[in-house]
Amino acid sequence: IWYDSHGQHLKAEKSRKAAVTFAAERLSNPIARALKPADFTADRSQRIKDGISAKTCNNVLGYLNAVFNELERTGEIDYPNPLKSIRPIKLTEIAPSWLSNDEMNTLLDAVEEDNNPHLPFIVRVCLATGARWGEAASLTDKTVRNSQVHFTDTKSKRNRSIPIDASLYKPLKHHLSKHGRF
Repeated sequence: IWYDSHGQHLKAEKSRKAAVTFAAERLSNPIARALKPADFTADRSQRIKDGISAKTCNNVLGYLNAVFNELERTGEIDYPNPLKSIRPIKLTEIAPSWLSNDEMNTLLDAVEEDNNPHLPFIVRVCLATGARWGEAASLTDKTVRNSQVHFTDTKSKRNRSIPIDASLYKPLKHHLSKHGRF
């Protein structure tokens, strides 16, 4: 019910459905009304012992909460979210890191050896703009203009434009005008 009414309209609908389905299977497909917080926390503890990250476990909790909250909001269930009392695991924020110039040069040398003609451009866009791989790979001739790359339909759902140096802009624009997209 959740997937048909709401889940299929999410940006990452297939992966979200797979994560929720996998979680339900791990919990032995319980009757939702009978699901106890202890059932979820015991499974979460086991998953962490098995090497699954706390972040991934928190994501699953968030996905399941979203399912129950949506079903409750729309009146599909007449009982409260059985997992609402479970707190996510507190995570330590990881300090940001960057590639060194030597590491970037090694990466660029490696992608130049690949047979994919688009790969060096995607990597250079990621390095120059901080874009996610999928954002860079979705660029087209129309989204690269005026010495900028224009990212649309991003993970954060915000469009953004980032200026790029002429040494990247000119060859990127030429490549995309020839191919249309990556």
